[in-house]
Amino acid sequence: MELKIKQLFNHDILKQAAELYGICKNSMIELNGFQNFVYSGIVGDREVILRIAHVTHRNELLTRAELDFIMFLADCGMKVARPIQSLSGDLIHIIYETFVVTAFEKAPGRNAVIAEESNTIYENIGQMVGKIHKFSLNYSSQHSRYECDNNALLASFNKYCPLEYTITLIV
Repeated sequence: MELKIKQLFNHDILKQAAELYGICKNSMIELNGFQNFVYSGIVGDREVILRIAHVTHRNELLTRAELDFIMFLADCGMKVARPIQSLSGDLIHIIYETFVVTAFEKAPGRNAVIAEESNTIYENIGQMVGKIHKFSLNYSSQHSRYECDNNALLASFNKYCPLEYTITLIV
């Protein structure tokens, strides 16, 4: 995460975000978010995940598209962590026009130690990605998501990888 974004985040933002979803402040545990501020916490008798993203990483429209897709997958029977509503009944909140706040059910399971796991984990991931792809063929969204041809990382992939690994973006 960029240092300037880290410097904008403070305890007041975290407190406001937790209060929006009724998360007990004493239950908050920081998780290692990569591009977001991610915490687990307790609401009533259940554990939830609170995600606070800077608008330069994930704005409200992208977040809404993401949540729509997650709910679509859940409705298709996929085991996904559904977004949860805040105390006001909303799925998304904006704090100081800078941070996009969402919360999710906590998925059961454990952290995988990828390098040490057997092939089973990779096979399971492959099966899950295949199911997501199959369901996504029947998905239509009201909200725009990133397009592959606008993704800087994918666009630069061919420049840095050997020819046998290069990809062609289909637009």
